[in-house]
Amino acid sequence: MTQDGFVQAVDGEELAAAELPNVDFDNTPIDAANPGFASLLPALQAFRQGKIEAKVLEDYVAGLSPRLEAAFAQWETASQQPLEELGLPEEEVAHLRLAFSSTEGLLTEMDAVLNLIDEGSHEEAERRLKVIHDDIRQAMG
Repeated sequence: MTQDGFVQAVDGEELAAAELPNVDFDNTPIDAANPGFASLLPALQAFRQGKIEAKVLEDYVAGLSPRLEAAFAQWETASQQPLEELGLPEEEVAHLRLAFSSTEGLLTEMDAVLNLIDEGSHEEAERRLKVIHDDIRQAMG
């Protein structure tokens, strides 16, 4: 798992067990060579304040876009599973369906943020990214 919680490896068909990362969206160091979703907001803010060059944001978009595409692919595979056939209680199936729906919304919104950055709409990208972070913090408790 990378610093920002991105799972890179799987063990057979199941993801390796790992604790949820304690991600600090506001203070994760900016690293253009290894861009992470957790440091995207600080990078965006630093760019808007004139502290970093546009190239750094371009590197973030270039580095995060394939990871987001991979996450979409994983979500699509997982969401197509016939949950009812897993023998889970109806309540758990309902929770999983809600989680799939929430995940799709989050991925779609992150895609929109990356597109806004790519288009130069940095203020709107920052606003939307803050909302995403607030939603994640709320979901994590």
